[in-house]
Amino acid sequence: RDAGWLYQEAIAWVKSAAVWSVPRSMHIENGHYFPALRWEIILVMSRGSHPRFEMNDKDLVRQFDENVWNIPVVAGNTQDKLGHPAIFPLEIPHRLCLAYTMKGSLVLDPFIGSGTTMVAAETLGRICYGMDISPAYVAVTLQRMADMGLEPKKVSG
Repeated sequence: RDAGWLYQEAIAWVKSAAVWSVPRSMHIENGHYFPALRWEIILVMSRGSHPRFEMNDKDLVRQFDENVWNIPVVAGNTQDKLGHPAIFPLEIPHRLCLAYTMKGSLVLDPFIGSGTTMVAAETLGRICYGMDISPAYVAVTLQRMADMGLEPKKVSG
C-alpha cells in the first residue's frame, strides 16, 4: 500500500489435477498434513483505480467472467523443454492482460519465471516488466523472447 498498489481481485485457478511436484503426501507418513496443490490464488493488484480493458475485447472477457478459472496445468514435457519446473498456462496471463489492461499498458510480473506473462503481454500489445531472483529463469525468459523474434532488455540490479 505504501508504494501505491491496491488490491483489486482474487481469482482461483483450479487445475485439472493436483500438483505432486513436491511430494506432499510423504509427510503424512510422519504425521504432518500437507495436501497436494489443486488450486492457486491469483491476486490482481493495480496502481490507482480499477483498471479498464479494451472495449473491443469485451466478448472475449465475457467468456471468463467468473473468479474461478478451470485451466489445465502445463504438461511436464513442455516444462522440461523450456527449462522451468512450474510453467503457468499461457491462458492465465492472456486472460489477465485482456481483462485488466489496454493496448500499450504496463504489466508487471514480479515472479517472471519462464516468461509466460511476457509472452502473453507481447502477443496482446502490452508492455511487460518482469523480474526473478533466479538467473537461470531469467535466461529462460530471454530465450523465449528471442524465439519470438524480440530483443528484450535485461536490466541487472
